[in-house]
Amino acid sequence: MIEIEKMLIYAIAFGVILLSVGFIYNLVNCFRNKDIEEGLFSRNGVAGLVFIGFYSTTSL
Repeated sequence: MIEIEKMLIYAIAFGVILLSVGFIYNLVNCFRNKDIEEGLFSRNGVAGLVFIGFYSTTSL
């Protein structure tokens, strides 16, 4: 049976991957709609992606 620590790490990694895919889809939609400002500075744009990336790398 798998250890609980490994299972928690896998679950967190899966969540980070899902969040990243969601951010990328939002960026693509914003750029297609010519809404560059929202794509860059919204909480679901590049600024949010940088924040999540920074937070997830520093929490390791």
